Amino acid sequence: MPTTYNLMLNASHKNPANNHEYVLQFPASQTFTSQDTIRMESCNIIYSWANLTSAYNNNSFQYSIGASVFTVQFPQSSFMTISDMNGFLQSAMQANGTYLQLKSDQSLWFPVQLLVNPSLYSVEFVLIPFPQTLNSTLYTDPANFYSQFPGLPAATTPAITISNNFADIVGITRGTYGGGSNQVTVLSNYTPNVSPVQSLVLRCNLVYNPMTVSQSDVLFTTTPSQVSYGSNIFTQNMGQTALSCRSGTFQSIVVGIYDQSGSPVVLKDFNCTFLISITRH
Repeated sequence: MPTTYNLMLNASHKNPANNHEYVLQFPASQTFTSQDTIRMESCNIIYSWANLTSAYNNNSFQYSIGASVFTVQFPQSSFMTISDMNGFLQSAMQANGTYLQLKSDQSLWFPVQLLVNPSLYSVEFVLIPFPQTLNSTLYTDPANFYSQFPGLPAATTPAITISNNFADIVGITRGTYGGGSNQVTVLSNYTPNVSPVQSLVLRCNLVYNPMTVSQSDVLFTTTPSQVSYGSNIFTQNMGQTALSCRSGTFQSIVVGIYDQSGSPVVLKDFNCTFLISITRH
């Protein structure tokens, strides 16, 4: 007669060797056959992975003013909204001396802006001509004003260059945009995707699907859709049938979290839970 056992994996089972796996050691080695089944009953995962990383090759872009080129390098393994990225861009422009200060109210003026355009469901770069400043009655040059700028023409529009997967974050095809002497707005020409992780694929060493090779250990899938960063992604299995176990003898059950492309999802908050049932026949 079949017997069902429930297993709960949580933060105490996080694999110390990486940040995407959970391991529960069995009290004694367990032998399974393909007649045994396994099922994810529910899972709760904290939305805590980065969207800008060198692994995704999406954490930098360049802007130039005249012949001067500057690289904006976002912090490694960070999560940023478009607003956060614009704030970091402004900090980079301040550090590079590529900004001005208005004399009227002492506010700062930046020639490159990264904004959300909700009405067009897009992201946009606004590139504003950099004015000639030495004789200006409107602006004050910052103390670290970039030394080559006093020689610029009366108006010089910045250019941006996107040569990596940051293109997918902002939905703008790789290339160079802007330059000249007029204000330029560069809009997304395909749907921006602020997070590269669209689906969470839970893989398990006890699962065996004979119909595929690359996905033979997939236990369950879920999505962070409509969940804000730092919140719980709770999913209850309402219909997926139990899967066949992999034949063999095992010392532990291992659950790993991957994205839709098969890359590990590197968590920052490990307070996840996985309720799994195993039925022995």
